[in-house]
Amino acid sequence: MSSLQGKVALVTGASSGIGAAIAAHFASLGCYLAIGGRDVTKMEAVSKECEKNGLSKDKILCVPGDITIDEVCVNIVESTVKHFGHLDILVNNAGGGFYRETIETVSMERFDHSFNLNVRALFHLSKLAVPHLIKTKGNIVNVSSMTSLSVFPGGLLCYSVAKSAVDHFTKFLAVELGSKQVRVNAINPGVIDTDCHKKAGLNDEEYDRLMEAAKDEHVFRRCGTAGECAKLTAFLASDDAAFITGAIVPIDGGLHAAGSYTFKS
Repeated sequence: MSSLQGKVALVTGASSGIGAAIAAHFASLGCYLAIGGRDVTKMEAVSKECEKNGLSKDKILCVPGDITIDEVCVNIVESTVKHFGHLDILVNNAGGGFYRETIETVSMERFDHSFNLNVRALFHLSKLAVPHLIKTKGNIVNVSSMTSLSVFPGGLLCYSVAKSAVDHFTKFLAVELGSKQVRVNAINPGVIDTDCHKKAGLNDEEYDRLMEAAKDEHVFRRCGTAGECAKLTAFLASDDAAFITGAIVPIDGGLHAAGSYTFKS
């Protein structure tokens, strides 16, 4: 994917998990990076990994902050364009809120947090980035989830509905920006072996049980990796995917073909 060489990508939620893997893989392809996240220490570690993958330090910009705050969204886009001069790729990876609650137990505060993080912040960052992407005929890759396409028993209500909104926003924006040659796509991971579930409150035993149960749901009988998600993201962001827009691409080990989730954590 030599077409990513020298391009500028802004990756949110890049301090760990899928976002960190995307940043590291993009760096190995020669793509200049602005990485966002809330954990400064972890962001610095990701930056070092990008350097190991061949990217010079001046081609990596760390912009920490919570993207549910409007000023942070404005700062991360403006800082990226100021530092690199332009923007080619926006990867809306930041998300979360794996609350295992039902309509009977969930609070409106939890609902608001899930939508602010997974939908509103993504919408705001896209709105800010679009004028720059129009200039470069760039593209957006949104990191959604298979929970938008399948029902996950035992919770994840707000997260699932929020990710469904991400999918529809992806398709809507792809149609809206098509005449301007800006592509918009989404990847929908299945269960990926990252620390996101632990961040949501699972202890080590619960996490291990979830991962073991999840293996049987995927036709390959294993969970996915962040690196696999990074490679798909790079493909969609590259010129190899020049005729792909509005796509919602499962990366779920065949789970979407096998049916809905049946396991519980």
